[in-house]
Amino acid sequence: MGEKVTFECVNGYLKEQGSERITCTSGKWSTLKLNCKKKDCGAPRKIPHLTYEFKEGTLFGASARAICDKGYQLMGPSYRQCYATGWSGRPRCNVVTCDKPPEIMNGTIIEKPGEELPEYGCVIQYSCNEGYTLIGNKSIECIEDGEYNSLPPECKDVNDILLKPTTISTSSITTTSTVPPTIRDVNDILLKPTTISTSSITTSTVPPTIRDGNDILLKPTTISTSSITTTSTVPPTIRVSGRNNGVGEHDTNAATEIAAVVGSVIGTVISLGLHLSASLHL
Repeated sequence: MGEKVTFECVNGYLKEQGSERITCTSGKWSTLKLNCKKKDCGAPRKIPHLTYEFKEGTLFGASARAICDKGYQLMGPSYRQCYATGWSGRPRCNVVTCDKPPEIMNGTIIEKPGEELPEYGCVIQYSCNEGYTLIGNKSIECIEDGEYNSLPPECKDVNDILLKPTTISTSSITTTSTVPPTIRDVNDILLKPTTISTSSITTSTVPPTIRDGNDILLKPTTISTSSITTTSTVPPTIRVSGRNNGVGEHDTNAATEIAAVVGSVIGTVISLGLHLSASLHL
């Protein structure tokens, strides 16, 4: 009679309110009024370039994901657990580094970071020796995956650059024209029009132009013009003899009439000859 019992919150829980004790009176225990709540670990201590993702909150039993800033890599556990003693683990974020920048032939590195291994965001600048031209990017940068964003440039002698012509062709154009016939002489009749075709191909090469190291036209440009064909039709020519040995221009009807007269005269002479021959035989 009058005995007392003391209670406490389990691991990970803390007393919120009420009494931890109960008393036995007249053979009965008093009601326990102790309330316990989960321990709150709160936000973890801040670490440079490290943040946390809290999907379960910060109470006992919850977990938090550790995330590093861009250009930094996580060292240690990626998750932390809220225990009765606080957050577990101690992750950290280290900056990403790239390999030692490569050297180039006939050129030098004119700017680089002081560290032996360039860190994320560091830029390396290149320059070519006198008499050489820089081909490619003049600078490279160390990026978040520990690689450079591009290959280093090359330094080349302008005289060693291979020059090859480039051909540009234009489509062909054909032109046909017909001139009406001219009659000049019956002995000089071109019965059919004559077609004369001409074609030509012109090719010219434009030499390469070098303006500056980053704007070299490595290949000359050759401009070729494909064949352009012109077709013309020469009309038939007929000459007709005129008086006083002059050459007059007449139409085709005049030439036909002259031929008819000559034929009539020849027919009359033949007819007279046959008639005379018949009379002599009688």
